[in-house]
Amino acid sequence: MLNIKRLALVLALFSVPLLGGIAKAQDDDDQEPPKQEQKKDDAAKKYDAAIKDATKYEGAFTFYVRKSDILLEISEDQLGRLFLAQATLNHGFSPMGGQAGEPLSDGPIDVFKWEKHDDRLVLVRPHTKYRWDDKDPLAIASERTFPEAIMGTFRIEQTKPDEKLMLVNVTSFFYGTVFGLPELVSAGAGSPAILDREMTDIDSIRESGDATVVRMRMHFRSQGAGDLASLMAALGLTAQNHLEDEKSIPLGVTYTLWYRKD
Repeated sequence: MLNIKRLALVLALFSVPLLGGIAKAQDDDDQEPPKQEQKKDDAAKKYDAAIKDATKYEGAFTFYVRKSDILLEISEDQLGRLFLAQATLNHGFSPMGGQAGEPLSDGPIDVFKWEKHDDRLVLVRPHTKYRWDDKDPLAIASERTFPEAIMGTFRIEQTKPDEKLMLVNVTSFFYGTVFGLPELVSAGAGSPAILDREMTDIDSIRESGDATVVRMRMHFRSQGAGDLASLMAALGLTAQNHLEDEKSIPLGVTYTLWYRKD
């Protein structure tokens, strides 16, 4: 009988600290939020801080303008969705391929889609010249033979995991490089032209039906009459333009963007 009492006493002495430790661990779990949730909250706060002083333009595309930067807000379900873009000269400078109203690209409309690669958003132009039905045996061969074009990458500044949103700096998209604007300006000016970013800014952003319209004020600089202009002059084909000074090329570009209806 005495041994049983001693055993019960020993068990009681060892169980009290153990139970206390379990209770303390449970209390700690109740008090400390999961690390994953904390990361989501921190990301959301950084996201909101990034757009706090920006002007929001909501429509087919949601943009935030922060000083001279254009930030695109895009959701994960918009990745891979085809959208169309038309870029035209709003203010021209030359009748030789640089008149107001002319499209920048060879065709009137370009087709793109967004893809996410790590911390970057990639602008992809799908190969639409040759297409086959998915059931056609040549469809697989076409995917291997006609690759899509990667037109640019853009940094994802912030994310909001709970809402599956990304904030992406797409300012350089509106510099026109994707549409061949520098080459067009150089050809019209008769010498290589370089974008003057300090004098390039947003004119306006507005909604037009199912499309978002972004208008840019742009300025290019060149060295004046170059080899191309000299060659054309020698052939009696002097390049004509409406510039006050061939070293300063101001112009306006209008970008119209809309998603293709599924």
